[in-house]
Amino acid sequence: TPAFAQDNRRLETKVADVLAQFPAQSVEHTAKLMAEILETGAPGIAQFCDRVVAPGTGNDSQARMALESLAQYAGAPNRESNRKVVESALLAAIEKATDKEVKAFFIRRLQYCGGTESVTKLEKHLNSSELYGPTLAALTSIGKPESGAVVLKNLPGKSGLQQVAMVKTLGQLKYQPAESSLIELAQTAKGELLQHTYAALAAIGGKASVATFE
Repeated sequence: TPAFAQDNRRLETKVADVLAQFPAQSVEHTAKLMAEILETGAPGIAQFCDRVVAPGTGNDSQARMALESLAQYAGAPNRESNRKVVESALLAAIEKATDKEVKAFFIRRLQYCGGTESVTKLEKHLNSSELYGPTLAALTSIGKPESGAVVLKNLPGKSGLQQVAMVKTLGQLKYQPAESSLIELAQTAKGELLQHTYAALAAIGGKASVATFE
């Protein structure tokens, strides 16, 4: 137990030392700080996440800057092992957070480093009136077929701006299996929803849509 406590204090000191250097002064400085954060592993990244707080309850600007840079760094090409570590840490932070804005902050970072695991874990947030926006943005950036499948699965029963946003996402992802559902929706949709349904079908570019456009 004393050894564990000592290690934990060392980790807290490392995290504090890195945070004190934000904002970084150059690209080289940023890369150095990213390497130091990644060296702390999942426990260290979790401590950075723990320092993100609800708006108006404290100054967490350095922690947010550090995690923004880390997500971008880990999501760059040829850093798959780093990407997985950071993705898992962010997904854990989303589950741990109780404030919706804090959850949204972590979800948005997955736009840079999210993968198939994120698609699975983010699905439930598509049904949140406060989190569907950042969730759709993350799914769009991840851009895998699984992203489209999750959006299409959760589209039934949606209305208003949430329905419009999900239709737009299906178009942005060019998710072919959504074509028949969107053709059906075009028969009853009106106004902005109808416009975005047509736009999504155009982006998908399937032959079955020809009759709808005619």
